[in-house]
Amino acid sequence: MTHYIFSYGSNLLLARLKARVPSARFVTKGALPCHELRWHKLSEDKSGKCDAFHTGNPADYLWGGIFEIAARDKHLLDKAEGLGTGYDEKHMDIQCVASNGQADIVRASLYTALITDPSAIPYSWYKAFVVAGAHDCDLPQDHIEQLLATPSAQDPDKQREALNRSLLPDRFRDF
Repeated sequence: MTHYIFSYGSNLLLARLKARVPSARFVTKGALPCHELRWHKLSEDKSGKCDAFHTGNPADYLWGGIFEIAARDKHLLDKAEGLGTGYDEKHMDIQCVASNGQADIVRASLYTALITDPSAIPYSWYKAFVVAGAHDCDLPQDHIEQLLATPSAQDPDKQREALNRSLLPDRFRDF
């Protein structure tokens, strides 16, 4: 049995997601209507992480990747995402394009922030994960440009920063 996940933040990068959930595989890109990306999820390290923020506006779309994971591994991702403490889980219909070119709807789980702070900003290494993942998933260029325009800060914990940068593809390590 498998489970579909809609990723829009650092889990867009398949290598990062596979480090958390080895059975993960990319299926397709998709968009969640009436939502937009916000970087206001307050992390334990006080930085901003991504959130699928419901705007209610049908003109808003949050781009992301749809991944399939083995149902037996779902608890691994729940733990990594802090389900119940950092994020809540929702099941939503994601609009995507199937491999045959036809429009399709995929029902997928996604994580939404429980604690937000509009002044929170991401660390540069976290932003690099999101940008690298957006490239990996071939998300629209205008979405990638919005990601690139997001302000970020250097992580004061140099050891954590070095560890996370080492997990990035080479071209995003100095991002």
